[in-house]
Amino acid sequence: MRRLAVGCAAFAALCAYFWLGAEWISPLTDDAFISYRYAENLVDGHGVVFNPGERVEGYTNFLWVLLLALGYAAGFDLPGFSRGLSVLCAAGLVVALARFSIRYFRDEPVAGISYLAPALLTASLVFIRHIGIGLESMLFALLVFLAVAVHLERERASRSGFPVGLLFGLAYLTRPDAVVWLAALALSDLAWAVLQRTDLRREIRRVLEYGSVFAVIVAAHVGWRLHYYGDLVPNTYYMRAAGNWLWGLKSVTFFFVYSTGFLAVLAVLAGPPLLRRRWALCLGVLVAAYAGFVLRNGGAGGRYAIPLAPFVFLLIQELVRRPLASAQRAGITPPWRARPAALWIAVVSAMYVGGNVYEWRVAQKNAWFSNYANRNATLFGRCIREATDPDDWVASVTAGVLPYYARRPVIDMLGLNDRHIARKGKFDPQSLPGHQRSDSDYVLDRRPRIIFMNDERSRVGSVHAIDEMLENPRLHDLYELTPFRCGRFDLEIFVSRAQPIDADRILIPGETTRTRGD
Repeated sequence: MRRLAVGCAAFAALCAYFWLGAEWISPLTDDAFISYRYAENLVDGHGVVFNPGERVEGYTNFLWVLLLALGYAAGFDLPGFSRGLSVLCAAGLVVALARFSIRYFRDEPVAGISYLAPALLTASLVFIRHIGIGLESMLFALLVFLAVAVHLERERASRSGFPVGLLFGLAYLTRPDAVVWLAALALSDLAWAVLQRTDLRREIRRVLEYGSVFAVIVAAHVGWRLHYYGDLVPNTYYMRAAGNWLWGLKSVTFFFVYSTGFLAVLAVLAGPPLLRRRWALCLGVLVAAYAGFVLRNGGAGGRYAIPLAPFVFLLIQELVRRPLASAQRAGITPPWRARPAALWIAVVSAMYVGGNVYEWRVAQKNAWFSNYANRNATLFGRCIREATDPDDWVASVTAGVLPYYARRPVIDMLGLNDRHIARKGKFDPQSLPGHQRSDSDYVLDRRPRIIFMNDERSRVGSVHAIDEMLENPRLHDLYELTPFRCGRFDLEIFVSRAQPIDADRILIPGETTRTRGD
């Protein structure tokens, strides 16, 4: 009972630590509010949709949306609920990593070093920076790690592959790129059989065992998607199908440099002895395969690389263990007093601390901008809600915070939640991944009452959609640039000439709309 109480207290302290870190350097991202909107529409009886009456799958985190819907149905505020859920998943990941590292490597030399990987993950600002963004990153990372950990432990105990397939299936429902992880795991299993000249047929049977469970879950979800949305793949697939190697390279480089992840690559390349261990070969293949996927996919601002973190730190842990083990075999006690081991530990520590210091500076700046943009977008959304009728359509270059608080049907000008723009919109390879498509004629044909392009985020990565709209001569024929007072902001927005809004309105959320001079 005492151990349970101590464990619960330690877990609560870890959650509090992550919550404070998220509050400081991990603000909610705009994309999180897209998931909130889908979840709320589901609970409100409109279905899993962005706009009632339009079935478009503009999300890739089905399980996360369902969990948010449960929270919303229970009466929770979704921004706070999503952050709390992410904190729990992050703390769970650290506990799972610690348990795996301690148990799996208990017979290795210098057993105490097995605490290093969870310690590095806990202190990593690259990791903490993505805890509070409101998206599925932590849940996905937890499920993937559990699946791999169970698989490696299963190999030692010859257990069933059902839990592995189930965990990967849940990860797939959280994010489709779980397919990459499972394929890489299967590849590592087959590669091990070939390299070690073991029974290849047995390895194939094991792959089929967990792969069949995974395939059933994927088939069920794809069948539901085809029935509900009429598509085999989500709408977001078309937003990233072209890929962007340059942005992907930036994301991968950022992660591997500032998390000291390049040391994990060094660990894999350190020599054949390490690759003769099944777990090392497995982690090496997983890290290489998923890093390649992130490189091809464009990176999504770095959050796609987060599931790599526990595996990277396990490899770094092994890289530190090896010189300590050599010192121990030489009879030096304690082993870290040996000059080569001490020097190597100092180098790794300096790299890790240096990466964290730089990440702290970057994270603070980004957090300030994101919080500022979130506050303003919330205000603008509430102003639009007060200025328009419930059936009025609004076109916006951001699909998250502003539409969420506007509570109006929205045309997503970047196409994430719009079938036509995602598939047939004009493509600009220089824009951010997911921000590369637009179709101003299509937007104008739908005659929204307001076209809003004033959000701070619209100036970062969405310039192509704005420029294309402003260069369209039909815009100025159909819409008038109208002064718009929103709280302390004096804005100019494009308002339909057929449905004008009183230019003298002062719109302040929470107060009765009034006119100048009242």
